[in-house]
Amino acid sequence: MTHQYRNLIIVGSQKCATTTLYYQLVQHPSIVGARRRDDSIEANLKETNYLCHPGARLDGYLRIFDSAFAARPKAFITLDASSSYSMWPKKQPICSLVQDRLADPQFVFIFRDPVDRFESAINYVGGLRQSFMNASLDQILDHPVGFQAMLTSNYVLQLMPYHRQFRKGRLALVNYKDLVESSVSVVSRICSLMNISMDGYSTVDQRMHANKTAQDVSSFPLLAIVPPSLKRSLTSVISPSLKALLLSSLSRIGMSEPIPKRLLTADERLRLYSKFSYITYLLHEEYDISVSWPDS
Repeated sequence: MTHQYRNLIIVGSQKCATTTLYYQLVQHPSIVGARRRDDSIEANLKETNYLCHPGARLDGYLRIFDSAFAARPKAFITLDASSSYSMWPKKQPICSLVQDRLADPQFVFIFRDPVDRFESAINYVGGLRQSFMNASLDQILDHPVGFQAMLTSNYVLQLMPYHRQFRKGRLALVNYKDLVESSVSVVSRICSLMNISMDGYSTVDQRMHANKTAQDVSSFPLLAIVPPSLKRSLTSVISPSLKALLLSSLSRIGMSEPIPKRLLTADERLRLYSKFSYITYLLHEEYDISVSWPDS
């Protein structure tokens, strides 16, 4: 079949504001995200993970965007985003699959201080915070969640498949700090890569605030034991502000104190930085990006 759409895919990294960037980009009139219908209410669906599925087909991939294109007929760019696309070895890289099925896709990868990302990742699951609180760094790294958090923070490991299979211009790297400080500038840069103007684009900064609220209240135990699939079902079809209110309400039922975060000590941070030392070399030599992580 003729592939008539262009493809923009945010491939990670987890805990680097991929959701924020997705909801900023999907407001552009030329861009659509996948949509699903549930009780006649349509909602943007960020984590399709379609390209992780064995036997994924181009026609099947485009079909998940059909209703969105029907609602926005002048759009011609599909937007997909999933941190699962850069979470080896838990998930296999999608490079070969994409290369075989999509015509010249544009990838976006968000990176942040790798140790900050690791710390955020091990605190993401509220139910694990208590067990990590008195654990040593070695014990955390021995846990499957901690081990995967370290591997995901190793951007060289996660980026290399994309770096090898696609020319440099097809992989845009975004600094998390730039996204936090000026998401509009990041959106403008990506639009330039896609050869589309910012005409008709309006920012949605409130989405970022709502997302932060949701992250903050996720530290409460009751919310931590709600299955992820149920949370997605409850929150996927409602507005960002209502989602934040719902999550906040759930977090307060039967609980009065949040679970404290497992913060890394200075010595633990230095140990982790030593494991990620090659990242700065890759960013500088291959992408002309200079970074200096604190304490490194």
